[in-house]
Amino acid sequence: MNRRKQQHHWINRRYHRARVDLPCELCFPGGGPASVRILNLSVGGLKFCCGQEVLFALLPEGQRVPGQVAGVEVGIRFQFKSVHDNQTSLRTNVSVVHTERLAQDKYHVGVQFIGLDNESFRAIEDYVEQCSELYRP
Repeated sequence: MNRRKQQHHWINRRYHRARVDLPCELCFPGGGPASVRILNLSVGGLKFCCGQEVLFALLPEGQRVPGQVAGVEVGIRFQFKSVHDNQTSLRTNVSVVHTERLAQDKYHVGVQFIGLDNESFRAIEDYVEQCSELYRP
């Protein structure tokens, strides 16, 4: 990635992101859950990796082209260990904001948290702080 594009991404990042590898479950309205892996996490949102089948279940046909996404919300559930070594479970809604195709059956999806409560916000904030490697694209 060229320096100008890297700088653009860094400027637009409102929160620090931590590289993670966490299992996560997407909860589709009227459908079954789908398992994905969280790649990075911040108090503003997260990025996960999925295959084409999950992406097609997530997005309406007109928005399956990689890039910006609007008007798509889904439930999400995941767990992580908090600062005090307690298991924290988070269940909330997210808005899909961006997709990126890496290979024929590999996509990265960026989502933004919707209505994250203060307790969950603080738990994620503490978790991101404790992660040794902050992600700075």
